[in-house]
Amino acid sequence: MIEAERVSIDRKTFRINGLSFSIVENAVNGIGGLNGSGKTTILKAMYGFLKPSEGAIYIDGKDVSTMSPKQIAALVSVVHQEQPVPMNFTVRDIVSLSGYSRRSPGPSVDECLEVCGIAHLSQREFSTLSGGEKRIVMFAAAMYQNTKYILLDEPMTFLDIDKAVKVMSIIRRFREEGKTIVIVSHDINFLYNECDNVILMRSGEILYQGDPKKIINESTLYDVFSVKFGRYESAEGVRFYPSA
Repeated sequence: MIEAERVSIDRKTFRINGLSFSIVENAVNGIGGLNGSGKTTILKAMYGFLKPSEGAIYIDGKDVSTMSPKQIAALVSVVHQEQPVPMNFTVRDIVSLSGYSRRSPGPSVDECLEVCGIAHLSQREFSTLSGGEKRIVMFAAAMYQNTKYILLDEPMTFLDIDKAVKVMSIIRRFREEGKTIVIVSHDINFLYNECDNVILMRSGEILYQGDPKKIINESTLYDVFSVKFGRYESAEGVRFYPSA
């Protein structure tokens, strides 16, 4: 389990102030809120990139700040919104290298490439790919890394429709495999319809957390975003939209 106990983090423009929460295991957990609310800051603290000034984050009972990068990588894989561009590395290289910390057998590189629909890109240099293709390569890398926890920072942002559909199918596959997934997203409808547990933040604080079907409504969305929302329900499900 990933747990935060009274975590504070000082940033240049805001402060995360004494947050406590638990990530639900074997489920999709979403973190939502305005830009600058602290969503990505909390995600970075979960994998040790940022160290709390107060409090601690624990992974399976261990304080993340005391763990080595390799120990963290054996438990946690991360797909960032912006992808680094290693020179002259092929797609296969990127996916293969992600397995350096694997503790247990998992899918092969070829299986990961095939499932993610990028086997035909195997020998392409990573730096020559489109932004959407790079994102999916990093999902294949996370699949090959075969960790218990998968952290995703705005995985759907700036994706074409076909790439977004593929990413959603991969996320659902991770859930079916019993992975614990944490997703930072500004998409309220994604949080409501695809997540099992959500944390809604504003100005470095948690306003609401729990089952999205119970805590996401017109009133709570106004508290989080200062925008009035309407709700539309049909046979396809529930959608929220900004209203006048």
